[in-house]
Amino acid sequence: MNGQWRQPGSNLRRALGFAGIALAVGIALLTLLTLDAYYRFKPIHPINSPFRWILVSLPALEASALFLRRYFPDHARSHRFSTWMTKLSRSTKRRFICHRHRIVRSIPLVPLAFAILWIPEYLIQPLWTDHEHMLIMARLWDIGEFPWTAMRTYQFPGGMETVWLSARLFGWGFPAGIFATSIGLLLGLGFVLIRWSNRVLGSSAFGFAGLLALMLVEGSQPFTGVAQRDSQATWLIMIAFLAPPAFPGRLSGLFVSALSFALALAIRPHAMIFVPLILCGLFLQHVLEGKFEWLTVRNLPLQLFRNRELRFWLLIFIIATPVFLSPILGPTRTPAFLEALRFPLSQPGDYSRGAFTFWRKTLKQTLTTERHVLFLIFSLAMIFVPNPPKWKRMGLLLLFIGGCGWLYRAVHPVNHGYLELPSKFWECLGAAIFPAWILTKFRALPSFALISLLALVGSFMIPPTPLFVSVLEWPSALRDLTGIKPMGMSPVGARYAYPAPPLRYHYDWAECEAVETWLRENTTKSTRVLNLLTYQPFPSFLATADRLPIGRLESFVMLIWFTKYDFDTEIVESLRSAPPGSVVIWDNTRINPMHRAQIARTADFIRSTFEERIRIGEMEIWVKP
Repeated sequence: MNGQWRQPGSNLRRALGFAGIALAVGIALLTLLTLDAYYRFKPIHPINSPFRWILVSLPALEASALFLRRYFPDHARSHRFSTWMTKLSRSTKRRFICHRHRIVRSIPLVPLAFAILWIPEYLIQPLWTDHEHMLIMARLWDIGEFPWTAMRTYQFPGGMETVWLSARLFGWGFPAGIFATSIGLLLGLGFVLIRWSNRVLGSSAFGFAGLLALMLVEGSQPFTGVAQRDSQATWLIMIAFLAPPAFPGRLSGLFVSALSFALALAIRPHAMIFVPLILCGLFLQHVLEGKFEWLTVRNLPLQLFRNRELRFWLLIFIIATPVFLSPILGPTRTPAFLEALRFPLSQPGDYSRGAFTFWRKTLKQTLTTERHVLFLIFSLAMIFVPNPPKWKRMGLLLLFIGGCGWLYRAVHPVNHGYLELPSKFWECLGAAIFPAWILTKFRALPSFALISLLALVGSFMIPPTPLFVSVLEWPSALRDLTGIKPMGMSPVGARYAYPAPPLRYHYDWAECEAVETWLRENTTKSTRVLNLLTYQPFPSFLATADRLPIGRLESFVMLIWFTKYDFDTEIVESLRSAPPGSVVIWDNTRINPMHRAQIARTADFIRSTFEERIRIGEMEIWVKP
């Protein structure tokens, strides 16, 4: 009797097996109900996702078939189900193995197809106030004026230099130029990532998957979030990290790495957070193979600085950094730049709160955002699942990347939404690294379990927000870009701000284009313009038409951030000294009630001194006689 229950066909074994299945199903249902109650009011809810039901169900059916095949071989229905499921699983795996070369060759076609559809719509985005701000800085610098005294700004010069380069390449007053430069930088990162993937992960296909993830993150941003300085700084830091191992033994990779990091530092000084990561990139092969004695802290600096490649990298970085910071270096420039930086700190408001004001909020958002949580889970799995040391160290590196991305956002005094972009772009490395690890470590898994794991990693490539790209509107975007026929409505990425009629907010797309046309036809490049439109999305006309502002403000946004400062007096003085022919674009009859008191004297001065020329919708154009 002691060994009878162990026999495959015994009744006791069958009863215990069914009891175990019932217990497992009960625990699973209880877990689902508990998770549903927990996630009901959370930003993510995995239980309501059909995609995740499929990912969980297929491996569960596969595991059930293996269980029934092992413990209930005599049960007719169980045998038929397990046999059918096993055949289906093995057939699927055989097909993947037989066609693996074709699958690998077809992977690059996916990002290529998406790029063809997406780039035309990306290039015709309207300028957001951040883009216009940097373009006005670049235009002032180009004509010999110092932007930090000629306008209200507290930006570092790197962003100004990138848009200056775009204007030099594509011309002033051509908004598509700034987006073309941005997409060129992103594709450059993709090229380095593909080379890095081929060298480090063993196949360029993983790099193409990472490139697709990068483009999808940028493609999921509205026009207010594309080509942002934080995105471009992140791409440059990623190039600095990936370039040395992508081009091993070549000085070109070290040169590109040092140059990229110097420019990233000139765009955002917070790039200093990633210095340890850049060092890991320079010595990636040594890090993954464990050739450094990390515990010997005293000897580690000597090991690093004896390296010829590091010395070359430091030399290029030390030369390039002052070059990129040269617009703010000098006996008169540096004090003026520091004074411009003091302005937001001296005003009561969000910017004077100091660093790490929102660290708890950003940490909570990180731990409740599905993309970040999946990235952390896979990184921890690489560390704790028995692995070769290479993959464990790669998991630690990814975990460190996640921490740096959170730190980048937490260190800012204002919790802007686009500060989450660095984390999203860095996590695109997971779209390349995690599949390589899974196919190396779990190749022997049953086919559906393996496919589910890869599909779960593939969710890194699909942002939670909708993609601002439309296959149906690609032809019209291409015609607009080539100058054949302008689009009749705003691009997909800007349609929430400039909706098609009758869902008009304040500024219609056609009306904005009419104002831009009026400026191009009735003013010259020497005409000064003041944009006092007080409602979102603050249409940009100065950089679009290549005009410079009256005074130190290029848009109304600065008045929203610093409500306690007396901009009213400053604007009136600028208007009083403005030359004849100067133009004001404003909402004369419908000034935003929230800001009417801020420009009360300005409004009276415009009405008494300027003359109304034309009214286009709610936008009025007044000219100084």
